[in-house]
Amino acid sequence: MKAYYYAILALLCLNCASTKSLIFKNDTLSLIAKSEIAHNLNFENTTIGGLSGVSYDQAKNVYYFISDDRSNFNPARFYTAALDFNWKKQKISFKPKSVVFLKTKKGDLFESSKTNALKSIDPEEIRWNANTNSLFVSDEGERIIGKNNVLINPSIFEVNLNGKTTNKVKLPYAYFMSKNNIGLRRNGTLEAFDITTSGNYLLTTTEEPLLQDGESSTTTHQGLLRLAKINLKQKTKANQYIYQLEKLAYLPKPAEAFGVNGLVAILAINDTQFWSIERSYSTGRQQCTIKLFKCDIADADDVTNAPSLINNNFKKIKKQLVLNFDDLGIHVDNIEGLSYGPTLENGHKTLIMVSDNNFSEKQKTQLFVFEQLQ
Repeated sequence: MKAYYYAILALLCLNCASTKSLIFKNDTLSLIAKSEIAHNLNFENTTIGGLSGVSYDQAKNVYYFISDDRSNFNPARFYTAALDFNWKKQKISFKPKSVVFLKTKKGDLFESSKTNALKSIDPEEIRWNANTNSLFVSDEGERIIGKNNVLINPSIFEVNLNGKTTNKVKLPYAYFMSKNNIGLRRNGTLEAFDITTSGNYLLTTTEEPLLQDGESSTTTHQGLLRLAKINLKQKTKANQYIYQLEKLAYLPKPAEAFGVNGLVAILAINDTQFWSIERSYSTGRQQCTIKLFKCDIADADDVTNAPSLINNNFKKIKKQLVLNFDDLGIHVDNIEGLSYGPTLENGHKTLIMVSDNNFSEKQKTQLFVFEQLQ
């Protein structure tokens, strides 16, 4: 009923936004356009899919989309694209402009994870930085514990517009891989980061809790993450704060099957505030539960020196739920990318979101545009 009420209200409130009608509206956001990118869209002999991050260069009016392909379909890469908005029809046209392959400092392409895991990367997020005229990309690394351990630390590295690595961000030791029961979980590492508007700090966090900080989110438990605020000017200085995840939205079917709720995107508002996206998936449900929050670090305790977050009394990052995508009343897939978009004629900012289809025919690459009302 709540979603239906907002949808009707949006259609009546034609003068409160730049569009003639709205798909959905609450006090903070209105959904003003949505579209899908065709499955297995081919561009310059590459398959467009696995889009897990997006970033907007407003000066050039160009979008950067990172694919999380581990060089298994095509070499690890990002795309530049234009987005054309038809506000009247509430649609977005995705128009790829170029594909850029990621490269090492030596200029070599990264190898496939299936043939050489040690020389591959798992790209997850991309951020345009106007201060350096460059892009920053995250790599999730790898943790395989067994007869032959594979331990590859995640990283955030800077690349030029040709995709060549030029620099690496110094990450806290807590974000390193270990064969012991501490550190990062496999495939639960650096999905999310952003550079603050001042250019002075980089905010990043893991998707799931560190092993020593307790269990991941379940339907009865809220996992705890360490969000790092890295001083890009003083490269050795970083602070850590507790971000508390929501519970797993739905019990998997069967109950012992896979389910995860993790933090998959953050977008800086200023040096202390940011948007966050949590994505909950449970086996047995095709749709993901996506939640958007507005967060503030200002009053949170620094937990850099805390050996564990279990049974702690630290003040956590403040969170305010802005939107539960279940309220939209439509199918929502695996949203992982979040960026600002163009400023509307009425002066309001927009938020762009993209879903990662995992190169699966059963999933969709969706684009959403929200108008920020406050």
